[in-house]
Amino acid sequence: MMANSTIGIDIGSFYTKVVEIEYKGGRPALSTFFIFKSPFLPSRDSSLPGQIDRASFWKQFSSHLSLSRLKKSKVGISLSPGLVSTLVLSLPKIGKCELSQAAIVEAKRKMIPVSGPGHTFEWLLLGEKIAAKIPRYEVLIVRTEKLYIQQIIELGKDAGVTPELIAPACGIFSQIIPEEGFKKDEDIAFVEFGARDLNISIHRLKKLIFFRSVTFGMTDIISDLSRKLQVSQDKTEEIIRRDGVPPAALDLTNKVALAEEIMRQKYEAGLKAGEARQNNEANPLELRALWQAHIERILHELRRSLAYYKEQSEGRRAESIYLLGGGFQIRNLAEILMKQIGGKWQIALPFKNLEIGAFKEKQFREDISSAPIFTGATAIALAIAAKGAPVINFLPLELKRKKILAARFIVLLAGLGSFIVISIFPIVSLMINHRLLKADLQNAELELNKFKSVTGGLNDLKEEQRDINQAFSQIDEAIKKRPDFSYVLKTFARIIPPEILLIQLSISEVNPASGSRGMDAAAQTSPSEKKYLLEMKAEVFADFENANIILDNLQSQLASLSCFRDINISPLKLEEILPRINQDKGQGFSLTLPGARPFSLTAEIIFNK
Repeated sequence: MMANSTIGIDIGSFYTKVVEIEYKGGRPALSTFFIFKSPFLPSRDSSLPGQIDRASFWKQFSSHLSLSRLKKSKVGISLSPGLVSTLVLSLPKIGKCELSQAAIVEAKRKMIPVSGPGHTFEWLLLGEKIAAKIPRYEVLIVRTEKLYIQQIIELGKDAGVTPELIAPACGIFSQIIPEEGFKKDEDIAFVEFGARDLNISIHRLKKLIFFRSVTFGMTDIISDLSRKLQVSQDKTEEIIRRDGVPPAALDLTNKVALAEEIMRQKYEAGLKAGEARQNNEANPLELRALWQAHIERILHELRRSLAYYKEQSEGRRAESIYLLGGGFQIRNLAEILMKQIGGKWQIALPFKNLEIGAFKEKQFREDISSAPIFTGATAIALAIAAKGAPVINFLPLELKRKKILAARFIVLLAGLGSFIVISIFPIVSLMINHRLLKADLQNAELELNKFKSVTGGLNDLKEEQRDINQAFSQIDEAIKKRPDFSYVLKTFARIIPPEILLIQLSISEVNPASGSRGMDAAAQTSPSEKKYLLEMKAEVFADFENANIILDNLQSQLASLSCFRDINISPLKLEEILPRINQDKGQGFSLTLPGARPFSLTAEIIFNK
């Protein structure tokens, strides 16, 4: 059950959201979800999140979900939207390697703010389009901070896990919508209103094609209302949670009439209950008037983003809008905004398409299931299991390669195990036939004892007994002569290092008398030995220097075994020297780039009779 679970971790500027999804019969089922305060250390730059207090983070996490369960699951972690920049480029149709380099170079030139050495890039092919009758690629480039990626890797190391996915949540929000929910060429907008940011992302066929982040969130609204209402921020947050955005009874554009009505209501309330101000109760009309400036700011940013997208996409529009984030849990806010924007809209329901039966009799509540704050964590958990999904992944290249090599090594071991089983099967079959022949022989002897009086048939029975004994001897001889390859293959598989990927492996018998191995080899082989030739084609993944060291070590280990002789490894293909500093190792330099380098190996296998 654990192996089929994915965990999405959405680290927000104020709260961290976690969702675990299990896959039962191919369908995703909600297993666990919880939220806790994000433990950030103080940052010198108030616009950027500080470093994560890793000890506090995992202490809070483990109070809800054990770390042993986390290690048995596939984990994905989101990137802070404030650290993400995107750009859609139109590039000529070229090879994948050239396209990647061209996209990153063009992004460094065009992205604002200017890119520096602290940035890292990932790209995603959106599709093709015709421009001036010339087919071109549309490519999405996403940029973020290298330091933040390293923080996430270090955070995972403290818990003993390596994330499968490190991605901006804005790029995978569409994972919460089933395939049938997407129409052909339909553009869907996701508007996230959180503690510090207002994020607008637009998707087409589950691919991010537009993203804009505005540094304006609920903390700015709470701070402003707290100052104008002259109450504490905690009290202001309590008022907003309770009252939301009150309906407007008057025309909010008539400032004079609005101020007079507020003063009148305050005066009447003061006469009826002089304790109202002492209890820090807010006048609903005054609260609505104070909300109006912030509502207009949100509307302005939404309209500006949608208009900019329409201009850049040559007239396309977002046909549906999904609202998510803690800000849209405020009563009446979504209704007031969407009434001004128009079009189809809905609050994002992250658990809508998941099996939630296990929670109906426990702690699951409908108000939590509809809360849009878990959208990012749910989307990340679903994206991990989505095979072939177009997802931006900032997992470092060396970690991606390690996961690929580990998967290939498991496949190789399974193949070797199957080969051993297939090799043993004929021997087992001979042993079974051996036992059957023994049983037949015993039955024949019993029959002979019964018919001792019949002398005419005794000679025939003895002849049959001789034939059976002869067949039995031939079978025993065949079993003794057949070499046992299982030990050789197990030993060979054990000493193969993880940097080497086997492509082809074959074993054939060598006839010394034919001279196929040369006169010297034939002279060295005694008559009591049988020789077999092992031939292997493989690739070693390393730079040129380390690859030669790995192959030398492999040859030495094979030579130390009594079952191998005359080990020959083909030399690696020479290549141009490109000295470079090993930044990932912190010191030293290498002359060649790491890569897959093909080679072949031959060795004689010796079996004693």
